[in-house]
Amino acid sequence: MAVFTPAALFLWFFAVVTTATNRLMELRASGLVAEQCHGNVTLLCDISHDKTLKVNHFSWIRMADGETLCTFNDDAEAKKHNRILCKYTDQEQLALTLRHLLPADEGNYTCKLRSNLGIRHTMSAVKVRECFQGSEPVPSSSGVACRFYGVYPQGEVHWFDRDKNVTDKSTADNSGKPDRHGMYNVSSRLLTEDRSREEYNCSLWIPSTGAYLTSTLVRMPVKGGATSVHIVGLVWVLFRTWILIA
Repeated sequence: MAVFTPAALFLWFFAVVTTATNRLMELRASGLVAEQCHGNVTLLCDISHDKTLKVNHFSWIRMADGETLCTFNDDAEAKKHNRILCKYTDQEQLALTLRHLLPADEGNYTCKLRSNLGIRHTMSAVKVRECFQGSEPVPSSSGVACRFYGVYPQGEVHWFDRDKNVTDKSTADNSGKPDRHGMYNVSSRLLTEDRSREEYNCSLWIPSTGAYLTSTLVRMPVKGGATSVHIVGLVWVLFRTWILIA
């Protein structure tokens, strides 16, 4: 015949009560949600229960800094973060929406519930995918240059002359430091004396993914083009002056 110590009886009783309580109420949340930066993501937290429920506290918390971003009695219009929307539905679901996603939003989020049926919490995670905001040519007196901005994660510029990689002839101009939103600006100059080539392919390479994110064609500056513009402008001014005098 087995003999139960007081400690063993307590653990058994605690396990029975916990199991019974878990059957009365469950909390389910979105798992891993991945989206490109500048997009929108919504984390859902749902309550499932068998008895009458009275919610005392229901919230989404960002684990990186412990800040409560959303609670069940929030007014979405009055939220101090204009990128964050919070909605509690009659179906006992708490939805946290992160708008215009930034790298700083990546990480774990906890959904917490306190009610008459007990205390529960569950986790969700946000993954920010690689992206870029835009690209533009950069003025260069010698060769060609281009710039990608709003890049995440950090990238590199690779140059191609048709199918030939000529990156070894280029110079990177980016500082390597992200801006306040966690984005990078990536730029490069390709020095070339070959004026017979009219354009080069400027491609954005993301080392962490081992893939090219985007590319753009950059044309060689027209030699003497700026001078031609100034001459045409001067002729136009002289012509207008002659008309006024005449």
